[in-house]
Amino acid sequence: MLGMTLFQGLKNEELSTIETHHIDLDDASIYIPSTNITNARTLSLHPQQIHHLMQYLYEIRPRLLIEANKSTDRLFFSMGKGNNLTNAIHLMVKELKRDHPILKTITQLRESRMVIWVKEYGIRKAQYLSGIKYTSSMLRYKTADVEQLKKKLAIAHPMERLKL
Repeated sequence: MLGMTLFQGLKNEELSTIETHHIDLDDASIYIPSTNITNARTLSLHPQQIHHLMQYLYEIRPRLLIEANKSTDRLFFSMGKGNNLTNAIHLMVKELKRDHPILKTITQLRESRMVIWVKEYGIRKAQYLSGIKYTSSMLRYKTADVEQLKKKLAIAHPMERLKL
């Protein structure tokens, strides 16, 4: 779950909608179904994820299904009666906070990924990759203008010209 948040920038709701047939290990891609807030999309899997994902799919997940006495196509599932992953995500974040005190929420990881995408691909491609429906929602992640303004300020500022 952490890898999906780090590399694909998935939200908690999206994690609970992914099913095993949405993963294509041959193409190293994953289909993310749409939610009320996000669009459906197909994303590439990061090379570091593939080994862990294969291990989860073929070794760990079958054992968890037997232990939970469940039969589901969902990639990630709750060990309890419902389909909500909130408790599992909460425990994961709690453990991460212990090792990395700067981390406040799992949303920080998603937002960091979106900022990286905006810098690498531009705002339109980042919008597709994150599944955000409206461009106006994506504008808060645009940092390229700030970097350009800093460069212009360094050239035009009187203190810079005097080398002080």
